[in-house]
Amino acid sequence: MKCGASDCQVHSTAKLAIIDDGTKRFVLCPEHQIEYALALIDERRITSFASQLEEHECEICCSPANIYADDVELYLCRRHLNKLIRHHLNPTEYTILRQNHSEFQLLVGDLYSTGGYALQPIYESGQTG
Repeated sequence: MKCGASDCQVHSTAKLAIIDDGTKRFVLCPEHQIEYALALIDERRITSFASQLEEHECEICCSPANIYADDVELYLCRRHLNKLIRHHLNPTEYTILRQNHSEFQLLVGDLYSTGGYALQPIYESGQTG
């Protein structure tokens, strides 16, 4: 498996995640996940496959969900998926996901404080916290 972005050579399974938005399913490396979350990548440059998503609700807000599959499967709406990828969850959102997925790599380590505050959020160019 390799990153679906046309110019990317990442093919380490440990670094890839599947995103399924209900219309298409694609595999992205961390760098292209961020570009996707910030709407900086032209989705026509990403190899995609038919969606395999069944109806699910966002684990945080109960809106219709996408799937994010890495070492675990998360069901998140596009807004919360983007916040997760950008390390931008607020403490309540963080707590909900942490309770359901305690060992998920985007929730552990140096990304959030013990209270769920984002320590390393990714902003669009020129934007600050």
